[in-house]
Amino acid sequence: ERENSTAPSYISLVADCSPTLARRWFPCFDEANKKATFQLKVSHPIETTAYSNTRPLSTMRDGSTQITHFAKTARMPTYVVALAITEQPSIGLNADGFELRAVGRTREDLLKTSTEALSILRNFSVFDQVPFIPEKTDIILVEDYIIGAMENPGIIK
Repeated sequence: ERENSTAPSYISLVADCSPTLARRWFPCFDEANKKATFQLKVSHPIETTAYSNTRPLSTMRDGSTQITHFAKTARMPTYVVALAITEQPSIGLNADGFELRAVGRTREDLLKTSTEALSILRNFSVFDQVPFIPEKTDIILVEDYIIGAMENPGIIK
């Protein structure tokens, strides 16, 4: 529980693979010019939700845990593989065929973040004159994230 905060406390695990740190997760060639596809299968407590670069294909209960199986990623460097497991609430917005989900501590934070993010992402399309329509985008609001934000394909922390 944070001092001077009325927001609820949640347990979260957020993994960041900044360049050359993916090798701490799994054996790999951890260089920007070495790319591969990834398909994660994650076991986590039932009261949590798992997020990664791609959409979940399935989630199955297994006793007090659940197993979430994610779709295969496009070819990408290992350091942009992302995983977050949290019991924090989420909110989804869908506009112009673009799906955005925000995950965080309070509904007010989620509404503000998702509305602003959707506006920014729409403006990328206008500015670049190229449609910005990824498979999905999750924005995970992480407190005390010392490293700073990380923009991974499909998930921003």
